[in-house]
Amino acid sequence: MSNSDKKFVLKLAQNIHRIDKEQVQTLIIEMMQESEQMKIVLHSLQEGIVVLTEDHLIQFVNIPAQRLISMSKKTNIPIEEGILDPDIGLFLKTAVAEQSNVIEKEFSITNDRKGARIISLSVLPLVQDGTIVGTLITIRDITEKRMKEVQLQQAEHLASLTTLTAGVAHEIKNPLASMSIHLQLIQKKLKIQDVSIANIIYEHLDVISEEIDRLNRTIVDFLFAARPVNIQPVKQNINTVIIEVLEFLRYEFEEHSIRVQSDLAEMLPEIAIDDRYVKQSLLSILKNAISAMTEGKASISVTTKEEKGSIRITIVDNGIGIDPETMKNIFQPFYTTKESGSGLGLTMVYKIVKDHGGDVAIRSKKGEGTSVTLLFPVPQSANPLIEKEGHPV
Repeated sequence: MSNSDKKFVLKLAQNIHRIDKEQVQTLIIEMMQESEQMKIVLHSLQEGIVVLTEDHLIQFVNIPAQRLISMSKKTNIPIEEGILDPDIGLFLKTAVAEQSNVIEKEFSITNDRKGARIISLSVLPLVQDGTIVGTLITIRDITEKRMKEVQLQQAEHLASLTTLTAGVAHEIKNPLASMSIHLQLIQKKLKIQDVSIANIIYEHLDVISEEIDRLNRTIVDFLFAARPVNIQPVKQNINTVIIEVLEFLRYEFEEHSIRVQSDLAEMLPEIAIDDRYVKQSLLSILKNAISAMTEGKASISVTTKEEKGSIRITIVDNGIGIDPETMKNIFQPFYTTKESGSGLGLTMVYKIVKDHGGDVAIRSKKGEGTSVTLLFPVPQSANPLIEKEGHPV
């Protein structure tokens, strides 16, 4: 209510005995309608809004606030009693008591519907005529914002490696090629020398040869991870690709006694993918799942479904899971917890899916397994918004 409105209401109250009953009723109805309209606006916001009285009691809570932090819709109770999360309740109780001006304090919470989320809270004292008359609390879900920031950092990090990669790989591959040629020449000459001495030397040469091959494979992987991928997409059904990969790994699943379940949605629209690279991504994820298994009832599930203009592939295992520190660096090049790993597997998965215009998400908890989700966009022509008599419009 503006100052002019307040003056009008005050003047009206002072002279209400001079106004007839019908005029009073009309004015009250108009004020109630304005109040209701304001509530509709506040409940329709994406941000959560909580208003406290001067005594720190809840005066108003909009629907998004109730949803974002599982807050009670009760009023006239202390703020800490209306919030289920004890950390958030204690923070707000302290901030309100100290009359603090807090901008975007972040909390990690678990939402029953959306899982782990990052919530931002701001606290602002409401001041009128130099006196604090209440408190305004705003609540925002910034999970997607933080995820996009992480993805941008990862993309920038990969881009910065591209220039360095070309030079380093060139400098290493040339000496490797020369060493390999000279090893072959030595091996040929040793065939005509003393056999006993030659056998001893051969053992050392074999070790050198194996190390050269291993280093060469690392360089090839490194180049692939850093250079732009030459994708040649062809429209096809992603289920066919998944079935081929699962069949390729069938003996490996059997060897580790892993039960594999697949729930592939029927009638999926075709999407434009390069099956060579998509297969490589799926193999990398599934091999990670295999290596994460422990003795017992090991299982892997693979599902597909169409969702909001995308094809969602979800691979879930019940392995050892991933600790929080590893999760922070999961897509970073050369970050690995395996003794023989290159640390480029998931980096390449991320790159391949991104180059297809898709996205990757990993959820995991130590001791509870891992879920990897790949999203691939569906071409608009394959995903009509309007259908008429069974035919796309």
